[in-house]
Amino acid sequence: TLGKCNVIKEGKDVTLLSAGTIMPEVLEAAEILRAKGISAEVTSFHTIKPLDEDYLNAASERFKLIATVEEHGLIGGLGGAVSEWYARAGAKSKFVSLGTPDEFMHEIGSQKYARRKYGLVAENIAAQVQSKLNES
Repeated sequence: TLGKCNVIKEGKDVTLLSAGTIMPEVLEAAEILRAKGISAEVTSFHTIKPLDEDYLNAASERFKLIATVEEHGLIGGLGGAVSEWYARAGAKSKFVSLGTPDEFMHEIGSQKYARRKYGLVAENIAAQVQSKLNES
C-alpha cells in the first residue's frame, strides 16, 4: 500500500527503517544487534512520499531509537523525510540517519565497494545503532 511501510522483522528496542536494495545489509545488522541483546524491528519504507507518519508516531512511543538506512544522500531521501517528521513531531525516541554524504563519489567501484566506503555494511550499521543507543 502506498504510504504504508512493511514490517519485515518485528523487534522491541530499535526500529531500522530501510529504503531500496540495502535491505539485506539491514537484516544482517539486525542479526548482529540481536547477538548483542538488542532487538531490532526492520521495516521497508518502499514509499517515502507519502511518508508513513502513523508508523513513525507509534514507533517514537515504542522504540528507544529510530534509524534510517539507505543507499542515498542524507539530504532529500528517507533520512531527510524522517528527520523533518522527527523535528515536527517532537518524538521521544532517539534518531539516527545512515546514508551517503552530500557528495559525488569520484571513483569507480562496485556496489559492494561503495557500501563499504560509505559505511553502509551490516557491521557498521549495527555499530552506529549501538553507539547511538549508548549516548546519554
